[in-house]
Amino acid sequence: MKQIHKVFPSSLLLLILITINCALFQSKVRYANVNFDYSAISKNYFSPTQSKPFPLTVQRGNNLYSSTTKDGRYLFYATDQKGNFDVWFRDLQSSIVVPITDNPFSESKPAISPDGKYLVFVSEEFDSEGDLILLQIEPDEWI
Repeated sequence: MKQIHKVFPSSLLLLILITINCALFQSKVRYANVNFDYSAISKNYFSPTQSKPFPLTVQRGNNLYSSTTKDGRYLFYATDQKGNFDVWFRDLQSSIVVPITDNPFSESKPAISPDGKYLVFVSEEFDSEGDLILLQIEPDEWI
């Protein structure tokens, strides 16, 4: 019994010291955006000798109903990765992917207005057959 009593306090002390050390000396983690250029990939996939498509979305679930801005930089699409469809935003020049909606009801079929200022999509929040929702978009804020 005396051996157990001696081992327990020293291991407890060691655990406390490790915890304090980690808390005091842990640096703040900063995440940097990763720029991603599809042009190198597209040269390999979209050439007269190659006909394979490449993915713009790499996440679980069905990724459907895409719409891009006129300049081709931003992609909006619906995905059911969380069990029901939600609308997501993807900056095609970086690795940034942001959920636009995150609700227990389905939202799908996003479409960008010709001027690129609005997103319209189908939402089942108030009607199970779907209503059109108009949302002013702010891609620079989402990035």
